[in-house]
This record gives sequence, structure tokens and C-alpha cells, in this order.
Amino acid sequence: TGVNTDLAITNTNDIFGRDLDYGKTILFEFGIRHAFSSDMVLDVAAYNKDMVSEITARILPIYDPFRNETQNVNLYTNADFGNVRGIDVKLDRRVGQLFQGSLAYTFQSARSTGSDPNEYLNTLSRQTSNVTGDRVPPPQALLTTRDNRTHTIAGSMALNFPHGWHSGSTVGAIFQDFGAFATFRFASGLAYTRLENAGAGNRGPGNGFGLISTGTETLNSSTMPWIKNVDLRLTRGFRFGGSRDVTVFADFRNLFNWTNLTAIFAETGDVVNNEFQERAINPVRVTLAGEAGSLVQTRATATGGTETGVNLSNCAAFAPTSSAGIPNCIMLQRAEARFGNGDQFFTTDEQTAAFSSWYRLFNGPSTLKGAGFNFRLGFELNF
Repeated sequence: TGVNTDLAITNTNDIFGRDLDYGKTILFEFGIRHAFSSDMVLDVAAYNKDMVSEITARILPIYDPFRNETQNVNLYTNADFGNVRGIDVKLDRRVGQLFQGSLAYTFQSARSTGSDPNEYLNTLSRQTSNVTGDRVPPPQALLTTRDNRTHTIAGSMALNFPHGWHSGSTVGAIFQDFGAFATFRFASGLAYTRLENAGAGNRGPGNGFGLISTGTETLNSSTMPWIKNVDLRLTRGFRFGGSRDVTVFADFRNLFNWTNLTAIFAETGDVVNNEFQERAINPVRVTLAGEAGSLVQTRATATGGTETGVNLSNCAAFAPTSSAGIPNCIMLQRAEARFGNGDQFFTTDEQTAAFSSWYRLFNGPSTLKGAGFNFRLGFELNF
């Protein structure tokens, strides 16, 4: 890193590499398997992994002969260490030739002085300690890593009725060549760090904040909500014309339409950040007012009060020195008609409605959520 540059032509925000030692891992794993019968097997595994002298970026004082002084430089070094431990339990069960399923549970604790080599540079290195008044030092105690999931419950179930099952009966005619396959997963959320709400819009999990925001807690102390998901696939086979057969299927994803968050505003711990929304919208209001000029007017309302807005009835007067003035005015007329009453007077409330819709397109709650329920139907022809 930084092999083709130098402090003489760049700055100390770059990261420089140097000769490093190999990282060291000490891993212990113990497992046991017990077959209660030929149709039921239990697996249990426990493990402990110690990571020593992992690579991480630190800010170190280095003598710079070009400036004839010591400078703080971002350097990769072998200073990270951590530990991962956990237990996996899995039960496999089969019932005759029709049903088989598995259920697995994982408990994991992943802790380290850095989730990745650059985590310190992206977070605490740009913070100032209230005690010392100097840069916050890198962690020297094990902290939760940002990719740790403490609990995971997962499994699958398969139910298949073969061709000719209970041949000659009504039940057999209905269920032969029918199959159902389901998978499910429930997992605790990933870690993130809560921040002071400066309206920066930082998101977790695994959020870096640097100079933009200030952390309010120990790194990666907060946790995202659990994720929940069940998928189901149903199939039914039909035979015709000798060796030809058709399989009809229905594939359901997120069967119960559970809401799963993929991200969250680290400044609020929620999917809404009103401070960030205001900071995003206000510059648009200012730009509109600057282009409108004298078209920003106040008028009386039907209730006897007054309201302020932009008069869009005369597009020739909107930003007259700009070649985009009239097109912008026409687009604003359409926005006012969509989010207001269509009288070509773009009130403050109508502006808020329109600009908030634009904000939600990129930063609304829907952008922080995973896919909801969806399904597809289809068929497969074999011959």
C-alpha cells in the first residue's frame, strides 16, 4: 500500500504499507456425533479461535527526512488480536421415505480489537478524547466485531410423495408426485455504533463515522433487530404420453412477509432520521428560492391568514438568466400539481411534500428494508 507514492506528493491521510509478519491463529475444535437411529442424527461442535498479531492500520510517529520532522502516518502493522468462540448444534431427522428435515442452532461470540484492518482509521482515529484532549487511542480490549451474529436458528424440511404412492386411492391420486420444501432462518442482528445526531445520515451495521459524526458508545455496542425468513416451494408432477411429464411449481419467498432491516440510521437507531431529512431538503428550498427571486410571494388564504410560496404562473420570469429556467419552471408546475392543488402557486407545505417524497426515494424506510413477500409460478417440461 502506498508503494508508488510518498509524503512529498500526498498527505498523511493515505495508508502506507511496510514489511509485516504473518498473522497467527490458534484454533481448537471439538465435535461429537450421535446416531439415535438410522433416521435421527445429532451433531454438536464447539470451537475456539484466537487470532494473534493480525494486520491493522495504526497512526504511528515516523521521522520524515523530507520535512526534517516527525509526522503521524497511517501504517499497517501487526497489532490486532481477537477471539471467536461458539457452538453449533444440528439435528437431522427422517420419517420413512416421505419426510426429512434438519434443525441447526449456532451460538457465536466474535470479538476483536478491529473488525477489519481499517476500522480504527474509519472510526475512533478521528475522535478527540474529552479526558486527554488528544486523539482517541485504538482499542486494547476485545470488542464485538461488526459481522458477529450471536444467535442463528436455521433449518429445512422436505416432504415428497413418490409416483404411485397409495395407488388406486383418492388420497394417492391427490398427493402422488407432490413435493414441499421449506427453509427458514432466524438470526440476531449485526452490530453498529450509535452516533450523535448531526444529520449526517450515517447507517449501520458496521458504520464508520470518522470526522462526520461522534460516537456515543463503545464501538459496535448496539445491535440491529433480528432477521426472520421462511421460504417455501411447492411442486406437483403430472405424467402424460408415456415418458413425458410436467412439474408445476409455486415458489414463495419471505412467506410471512416479515420486515427485515438491512440497514438502520446509526444516529437515531431507527429507519427515520428527521434531522438528516431536514439537512437534505433545506438546500433544495434555498436553491428554489434563489432561482425564483421575486416570484417568492405571500398571498392571503381563504381562512383569512397568509401563506408563502413560489408563483409559477409566469415561467418567463423564473430564473431569466438561466437557459434551464423555463424547463425547471415547467417541471415545478408538474410537481406542484402532483403534491398540491394545481393552482401553480408552490406553497411551503407543497414544497415540503414534494421534496420529502424525493428524499424518501433514496433514504426512506423502504430503502433500509429487505425484500418482502414475493412468489413466482411456473412449470418444467421433461421429455
